[in-house]
Amino acid sequence: MDLRENILYLLEHYNQMKVEIDTLKFEMKNLNRMQDDEMIEAMTFPASLTEKVDSGGVSDKTTRIALSYHEKLEQLKTEAKAAISARLSTLTLTVDRLDFYISKLPPVEAAVLREYYIEGYSWRDLQEIKGVSAKTLIRYRDEALDKLVKMYMPLAEVGLFPNYNR
Repeated sequence: MDLRENILYLLEHYNQMKVEIDTLKFEMKNLNRMQDDEMIEAMTFPASLTEKVDSGGVSDKTTRIALSYHEKLEQLKTEAKAAISARLSTLTLTVDRLDFYISKLPPVEAAVLREYYIEGYSWRDLQEIKGVSAKTLIRYRDEALDKLVKMYMPLAEVGLFPNYNR
């Protein structure tokens, strides 16, 4: 995929990436709600500290299984946090970079990209709003894409732009 196609892909999927970022933040925040400590404590310790024999009917084997379960849950949470964090970091950087580069475009070109790709206006809607022809809008878009390609080129040349084939 060439650089221009990659940038178009980012623009077309901008809103999906934003939703994924919000979803990942939610999952990261709520990952710690998965608690099993109370269950393990209830299975391990007797109901009363004065009792010498555990009358709960829970064997040592059950306690070992529960502790094993706890260790496995903690391992899964750690792995999930690492995966979520990596994806979140990548998506956030991608969206922030795109926002930054779009902000460096001339206002008319930036507005056309934002209104068409991000806000979801149709070409017909934009024609009416801006009072220009579809051909003019497409020219603005193409000029904006050419400028974005120039901005992304240094990243692509050093391998920091994913899915770019020189």
